[in-house]
Amino acid sequence: MALICLAIAMWLIPALSLGADDNASPAEVMDAFNTAIDRGDAKAAASLLTRDATVFEMGLADRSRRDYEGLHLKLDIEFARTTTRTLVSRRQGADGSLHWILSLYKGEGTFEGKRVLGSTAETALLRQVAGRWRIAHLHWSTHDVLLEEAKPNAK
Repeated sequence: MALICLAIAMWLIPALSLGADDNASPAEVMDAFNTAIDRGDAKAAASLLTRDATVFEMGLADRSRRDYEGLHLKLDIEFARTTTRTLVSRRQGADGSLHWILSLYKGEGTFEGKRVLGSTAETALLRQVAGRWRIAHLHWSTHDVLLEEAKPNAK
């Protein structure tokens, strides 16, 4: 019985730490979303989006959470596994039940055999759903400073 309780607790603790609770601020929800992607937890990331969330990325639009889960979420997780990004700055504000967050990130790593070094601007709109902040819209814009074939160190 103790093992079952421990297993349940170990399953619940990561979900709770993702900021999905009623008291999570909009910034905590965004951080939880990005942490879920970094950890490869598609279910946790998707749970922080509204059903009708729109995601704009690379000139394409996912017009619902289901659309985003269908393709781009998996690609975002794959990209996060081989790259790192660091928050450079963040501004935020609110008007009633709508909250906006503007974040700038620096990133680097290797993806699909190419070295990636660049910056990403993230615009997020969050709204309250059943008393919890959820992501209603995301827009990522990336500027690659360096994108070249990754080469092993030659000696």
